[in-house]
Amino acid sequence: MASLKETTELLGKLISFPSVSSDSNLDLINFLAEYLERAGARVITQPSVDGIKANLWATLGPEGPGGIVLSGHSDVVPVTDQDWTSDPFEMVERDGKLLGRGTCDMKGLSQQLRSKRQITPPNPLKGRYIFRLHMTRKPPVWAFKILPNG
Repeated sequence: MASLKETTELLGKLISFPSVSSDSNLDLINFLAEYLERAGARVITQPSVDGIKANLWATLGPEGPGGIVLSGHSDVVPVTDQDWTSDPFEMVERDGKLLGRGTCDMKGLSQQLRSKRQITPPNPLKGRYIFRLHMTRKPPVWAFKILPNG
């Protein structure tokens, strides 16, 4: 089981990627792909037509039909003209709350990633966990057509 400290550190790392919708998300996608591969996930990334962004699919658990899909987006809305009192891409703790762009949105997915990563052979998965992280909050139709047989 991941400690609260480890989970918080991972969330801080995810927040540090400025994956604003108008910019590339490749640094975040590459980090997550490596992180999940180290945990034993089968990872597929699909670059956008212009190569600036990518989708990510990661599967943990046995091959076969069924499973649970955790789906989300990697982008965050721009912070321009917003009244932040700290750097939105540096997580801070204030009044017992963790603040940063994405802490309560898709980057908060880190708790789910940490808990699934901690599953080891003595506790094998009985089904598949599929993480789908697409490049935008409103993905184009082709963004969902990358998993063969699945």
